Amino acid sequence: MKTLIKTILLLTTSLSINALADTPSAWPKQLSYYDSMPFRGVNLSGAEFAPTAKPADQITLIPTIEDGVPFAFAGMNTFRVPFAWEYLQPDLNGDFDLSYSTALYNTIDSLLNQGAFVIVDMHDYMRYTKGDPSTNPQGSNQNIIGTPGNASTTSYANAWAEIAKHFNNNPNTKNVIFDLMNEPHDMDSQLALQNENAAIQAIRAIEGNGYHHLILIEGNAYSGMHSWNSSGNAQVFNSTNIQDSANNYAINVHQYFDQNFSGSEYADCLPTDQLEQQLNLPDFVNFLNSNKLNAMVTEFGSKDSPTCRADMARLLMDLQQNAADGTRQGFIGWTAWSAGHAWGNYQLNLSYGGPAQGLMDNILSQFITKAGNLPYGLRIASLKNNSNYTLQYSSSVGGFQTYTTGNIAPGQTAYIYTLSNGTWQKQQTQITYQITDQSGSTTYFGFGLNNQGYGFFYPATAFDGLILKKSSSCSLDKQIGYDSPCYEVDSN
Repeated sequence: MKTLIKTILLLTTSLSINALADTPSAWPKQLSYYDSMPFRGVNLSGAEFAPTAKPADQITLIPTIEDGVPFAFAGMNTFRVPFAWEYLQPDLNGDFDLSYSTALYNTIDSLLNQGAFVIVDMHDYMRYTKGDPSTNPQGSNQNIIGTPGNASTTSYANAWAEIAKHFNNNPNTKNVIFDLMNEPHDMDSQLALQNENAAIQAIRAIEGNGYHHLILIEGNAYSGMHSWNSSGNAQVFNSTNIQDSANNYAINVHQYFDQNFSGSEYADCLPTDQLEQQLNLPDFVNFLNSNKLNAMVTEFGSKDSPTCRADMARLLMDLQQNAADGTRQGFIGWTAWSAGHAWGNYQLNLSYGGPAQGLMDNILSQFITKAGNLPYGLRIASLKNNSNYTLQYSSSVGGFQTYTTGNIAPGQTAYIYTLSNGTWQKQQTQITYQITDQSGSTTYFGFGLNNQGYGFFYPATAFDGLILKKSSSCSLDKQIGYDSPCYEVDSN
């Protein structure tokens, strides 16, 4: 749960499948992609605000692809776009509002056209409040979907069916993720599940034999990770009760760092040494594994302060260490809260020039790899960081790693690429890494291709418990020379 200074939610969707998409003023030629926790990004918020009753004013708050440009260059590949059902469909079971749907679909389609993943988020707290959704996040039991006199479960499912129709025909439909309902609260959990199961069924019916999108399921009590077990969500929103014929869904939780976990704008963050105990992360991870479920954290954030920076770093490290892989369930991604041109001086605004930009520059940047601005071709060498260090790199010679310096976080993989036409310039091509241990001692190592196409790496000796070695396998597109250069950094 987060506290908004502007009121709540909005989206608009049109019936036009071929809504025009914008081309951004700049965009990476190659977005960053990750083998572990593939979805890493930010919320592009504003479409859900309810500052006035004037539709013309509300449209100006809808984020555009330009809001996402700096985050894409920084290394983010996923954008969660919140909307309000009330603006999308002003009259239950009626037509979607053409102006809003056109503006919102334009933003989402523009992001999809650039290769980004987009989470389409109905940001309504399991409420429908005609005309003004600003009260939806408040702790009351009014206007709950599926209760007598309010929007029905069927109306809710039908709205999702109409949304799915639009994206079912998008050429980049595989990059669309549906977030069925943001932060249900103060209601019967079984009813919340009933509503979401109905929406899943409606979406799958529209998809038919086509692509089955990933669907995110949020629990009651604002879907807090810290309270997932204590709120009773674990007993309701589990693999036994969630009904998905495609079996392509994940649990969606939120986590803020202030004392009551609400995302209050000016609140102090919990002391970092208390954070893990307060978040109950081991209990949530045990829930995921016992139910064979994965999860995404689509909201987390705080104001920018030393304690809040430490808390955010700790959470992201914990998510990385508990990432899903081939042997276990876990986390598949995250989107930080929040960004968008409408936020202004909101203390959690991560946008460049916003009050929380320091969190973006100093913390979030450590868990993403800057996107390349050169035209990339085929992957011809790789290094996976299996250590607990964040490795600093510098690149030299060849069409890879556009920026001369950057980071590779634990679990991430770095690649050397050919040029965009698939050819490799026969010259030494390498990436050099730096490790500094707790005593301040520094060593350098690297990997790459020499001018004959042979892979090489240095050094092969251990440093501070780490060793660089050849990997038995990796995901490459092309082998250059006779030695496929796949490397990894491991604990000795």
